[in-house]
Amino acid sequence: MRKVTRGPRVLVFGVILGGCAVLVVCRNRETQGELLPSRIIPRAIRPALELTDGSVPLRHPTWSPSGERIAAVSFDNNSLWLLSPKEGQARKLVDAEGVGSAFVWCNSDRLLAYRCARWIGPRRRHLLLLLDLETGHKRALADTAAAVSPPSSCVARGILFFQVGDSTQVLHIARRDTTLVVEAVTWDAAEGHGPQCAAVFAVGNVLQRWVAGPALRRHDEFALEGQVLNPAISPDGSKAAYELLGSGGVWVLDFASGEKRYLGEGRSPRWSPRGDYIACVVQKDDGIRITQSDIVLYHWAGGAKIRVTDSADRIETDPDWHPNGDKLVYADELTGKIYQAELVYEPVRDDRQAN
Repeated sequence: MRKVTRGPRVLVFGVILGGCAVLVVCRNRETQGELLPSRIIPRAIRPALELTDGSVPLRHPTWSPSGERIAAVSFDNNSLWLLSPKEGQARKLVDAEGVGSAFVWCNSDRLLAYRCARWIGPRRRHLLLLLDLETGHKRALADTAAAVSPPSSCVARGILFFQVGDSTQVLHIARRDTTLVVEAVTWDAAEGHGPQCAAVFAVGNVLQRWVAGPALRRHDEFALEGQVLNPAISPDGSKAAYELLGSGGVWVLDFASGEKRYLGEGRSPRWSPRGDYIACVVQKDDGIRITQSDIVLYHWAGGAKIRVTDSADRIETDPDWHPNGDKLVYADELTGKIYQAELVYEPVRDDRQAN
């Protein structure tokens, strides 16, 4: 059973400046003239909705492509679970040592790719598997290796990125009739996958961007001021959000200009589907344990900060955006419960007449 619990309601006033994405254009030449583009911003956060009761403690909730399902992992990072926000019940998919946050949805609600560990004698190796949720069939995507990165996906086009050692692999996953087809994407013959299929990987203080698409470079490298952590690419592939070790905050890199912008305190950045906001976790500790953790939103250009949670009795973490951009799902590290926050959007329009 799911239930509504009382949570924070946050009101944010004012206009966010600095290049918001154009989502609405209003025109009425007879009465008002041609209005400037409107901006859509979150104005309030509805009370938190409890999706699970904590009987199965879970973390790292991740929406499926349709928004009908959520995948999550157990507290010990050794099993992968599936839940439906409508039903509020979780069922175990697989036992997979070390799956942690190393899983992604592929091109449908049916396919999950995940990395797990396997011991060969005293040595720990990695596997990358593709799980069909309908049949339970698992297919190996990478041979057992010492270093396989967590996978990254371009869901809309069925592209999966991952690294094996120093080599970056790109796979196209599709269904043809009843057959699941997994094929390697070559850089000079990726027509049809489009230029927006991109992924970022951190290698020390270097941020690598890999792109699967026609007439684009194979990859770019950007040297930064410290060790890069938790990089996340924007939906259009033009920017990356990331942490720098020791900085305690989140940065955004614009690939075209090379400009680096500090947003503020936070970790584990997650881009909204619109590409305008970034969800982050802001934590405090006493030197031994985390004493407070909340979720905030930053506007990538203006830096405006919106607090999603402000709960003294929870340690909120692991935010993930609904595909529609109107909800966030997150976990409570104290209880293992999964919560959902709904964002209320409101257009902010500049009614000055265009000349």
